[in-house]
Amino acid sequence: MVTSAYSFQPHLISLRRRNVGPIVRITPDELHFNDPEFYEVVYSSGQNIDKPLWAKYQFGSPGTLFSAVDSATHRIRRASLNPFFSKQKVLQQEDTIRRQVDKTCARLNEEFCGTSNVVRADYMFASTSCDIVADYAFGQSYNMLDAPKFMSPFIYSIDSFKKSGLYNVAFPFLPRLIGWLPESWLAFMMPQVLPSLQFKKVNKFFPGSAFIPLISYEAISEQIVEILQQRAEGDVKSQGTIFTEITNAKLPPEEMKLWRLTDEADGIVAAALETTKRSLSVMIFYVLSNQSILKNLRQELGSVMPDSTTLPTISELEKLPYLTAVIQEGMLPLVKKMMTALTLLGLRLGYGTVGRSPRMHKTRVLQYGQYAIPPGTPPVSASTYTMHHNEDVFPDSHTWF
Repeated sequence: MVTSAYSFQPHLISLRRRNVGPIVRITPDELHFNDPEFYEVVYSSGQNIDKPLWAKYQFGSPGTLFSAVDSATHRIRRASLNPFFSKQKVLQQEDTIRRQVDKTCARLNEEFCGTSNVVRADYMFASTSCDIVADYAFGQSYNMLDAPKFMSPFIYSIDSFKKSGLYNVAFPFLPRLIGWLPESWLAFMMPQVLPSLQFKKVNKFFPGSAFIPLISYEAISEQIVEILQQRAEGDVKSQGTIFTEITNAKLPPEEMKLWRLTDEADGIVAAALETTKRSLSVMIFYVLSNQSILKNLRQELGSVMPDSTTLPTISELEKLPYLTAVIQEGMLPLVKKMMTALTLLGLRLGYGTVGRSPRMHKTRVLQYGQYAIPPGTPPVSASTYTMHHNEDVFPDSHTWF
């Protein structure tokens, strides 16, 4: 049996697997699989597939889509957000995306090109994506791109704060305890995470779990309250924000509560920031490290960008095969379906979330060869790290193809 320490270090699981096979019991009550063909079984869609209860409080925001542990709640929340993230809706925001990208490029030209100044690409991408999603979701930009050298304290604090998720799993009361502490204490005890805690700075009572910090900026709170009032009066105006989309989804009353909606707002910002930052940072590292790839990519982009003042549309970029290959590095026919899901997390070498996200199949017996896993328990999982570095699928998997 592999001890619980391996649950936090996926590369150690991968090393141990070379001797123990495709199934490892990584904690007393969790089985981990390393078989690409079984990935879709573990993470299949459908009813009666839940997460463990600890996942609800892992990041201190139990009202988000990610924190929905039962399949029924997850299905309701996902349905309310799906229209917001459809391809058509994203294409409608092309002007917003272009505006923030232009702002990023202008700062690079003015402050970094031709100088010895070093740019933190991960912070730059995080600032850009955060301003885009905030403008898209809430109708206002947080102006993260205005931070000196793109080093926004909020983005830095998210880097520090997200590490607490490992501790929250073992001690789920920690986010609620932090919500009780005065900001002056937090500034002394945890100065590096204070900006992200201030993002959730108005306390509201959440039944059964003491006080949890829930509200982000007053403007967002006021917007939610206004839309909730419009909904109560039967007069919801189409404002193009995520809260309008959620309202139009006609959610159950418990899903329309203020604490729940503000949790979702927090989750959307964090998800957009982290996934985009990681994926683009990894991609630009490998592209700049390989002159052949860089040359081929520049040649193809030159067909739609003859000069630096010409910015192609998203539709034009989607038609470029080499650019698509760079973005979706590692898409092999053998595991096309599996990689379709994994690509949503980012690049093959970007991983996305490397920690496991266990599932409990409540009514279904999972049959893996001679092994039968009974319904409900134990939870089963597979990590993106072990999938992306399965040498049977990706020989020499640590190399950019």
